[in-house]
This record gives sequence, C-alpha cells and structure tokens, in this order.
Amino acid sequence: MANTLVQCGLSLLVLACAATRTDSTSSLAPTKLAPPANLQDTILQVAIRDAIGYDSSATPRRVLLQPPPGVNARRILPPLRGTTFVTLSRTEFQRLADRTGTITRFVVGTPRLYEDSATVEIWVDSVTPRDSAIVSSGGGCTYILTRSTNGWRVEKRVTCIFLD
Repeated sequence: MANTLVQCGLSLLVLACAATRTDSTSSLAPTKLAPPANLQDTILQVAIRDAIGYDSSATPRRVLLQPPPGVNARRILPPLRGTTFVTLSRTEFQRLADRTGTITRFVVGTPRLYEDSATVEIWVDSVTPRDSAIVSSGGGCTYILTRSTNGWRVEKRVTCIFLD
C-alpha cells in the first residue's frame, strides 16, 4: 500500500508539473524601483506611466522594458500597483528571444528637453529569434510632456504608428 501511495504521489506530481504554465520570462529577476535622481529620470518615469497605463487591476502583470542607453533603469520605472518590471538591454533581449522564442517589450528612447517641454518615444516591439522567418510587428508614439506648477505631465501623444 505504501508503494502504491508513492507511485500515486509521483504521478500527481508529474501531472501537476505538466499542467503548470511556464513563462519564458518568469525566471527573470524583477528590476527594483528607486526614486528619480534627475530631470531626465522624472520625464521618463512620467512617459512610461502613461504608455503602460495606470491599470490597478488585481491581475499582476510583468512588463519587459528596454531603457535608453546610459540610464539607470531603476530610477525611470513608475510605481504601479500589480506591475513588475524587467529591464534588459537590446542584446540581452535578443539572447532571450534566441533561447525562448518571440518576446514583446517596450523600448524607451532618450528624451529630448526643450525648456518646459520634452519628447520621449516609446515603442512596443517584438524581438524574434535570429533564425526565425517571422516578421515582427509593433508600434509606438512620441509623447509630448510639459512642466507645470504640479510637475511634469504628458500633454499628448503624436506620431503614433502601429504595424501588424
């Protein structure tokens, strides 16, 4: 009887493992958030919050994001309830796609500052394995931000292009 219980327990374990959905990004460490250190960090954080959305749903979500070069990713990520960010470089995203398949990420451009206004480009992009014949799709917008007495805010989105 003990032998039967052990076999049954192992069978249930195998079934449970097979039924568990695994995500190719679930093993990636989340990026810890830190407050903005300068004006560029603040502008990027406001634009990313607008691009990602203020979704405060009970469903946790994992956002893959490629920050602009030379930026401390921890300082540009907005605190959004239920949202975990994973930040990687372009090269790291390509390696991950080569290993696991197509991945969708947000790509954040370097902000351009103009006194009391700024622009930031944010794109949603698919990274495909190098040996894939799939043509990726995506799209994005240029975010125009303005500074007011209450801080920076997204004034509007322009030049939005989406490809299928």
